[in-house]
Amino acid sequence: MLLASVGMTFVFGDKLWTAASTGAFPLWLAALPMVSFTGFVILYAIDRWFLVKRSHYPLSRALFQIAFALVFLSTLLPRQASEYKQARSQRHYIRAPTELLRHKDPSVRAASCELLGFQSATEALSALSALSQSDPSSEVRAICQQAQNKLSALKPPPPKKPAP
Repeated sequence: MLLASVGMTFVFGDKLWTAASTGAFPLWLAALPMVSFTGFVILYAIDRWFLVKRSHYPLSRALFQIAFALVFLSTLLPRQASEYKQARSQRHYIRAPTELLRHKDPSVRAASCELLGFQSATEALSALSALSQSDPSSEVRAICQQAQNKLSALKPPPPKKPAP
């Protein structure tokens, strides 16, 4: 159990929480390394108790070993609790495509432009226009320009004023 929890934590720890926050994995699966380590500490404490009872194992050594495991567990719990809380809140928060136009990743900005074009979101025309002119990435500018052209074609012309 100890090796499984260490392996899962160091090899897959951040990946598990990222996948859980996006909804790819259930939240309990990301908490599995911590649950595994907690189970190890419980079984270890039971094992130490049996050793003390049956084979005259020094009580002080057993208590020290259990205390050391509990201290280590108590240092892991706050981080895991905050990861759980953050992953849970991210699962319930879906950002609008217009918010993603300001994302740091150019591929996310480009996908957001393309999505707004597919959704025929004419209310985002000014944001697409600004991004198609000022984005640092030429690919994002090109995709936003295409979406802007598509939305401009969909936008109805302003109404004509009646002649007096």
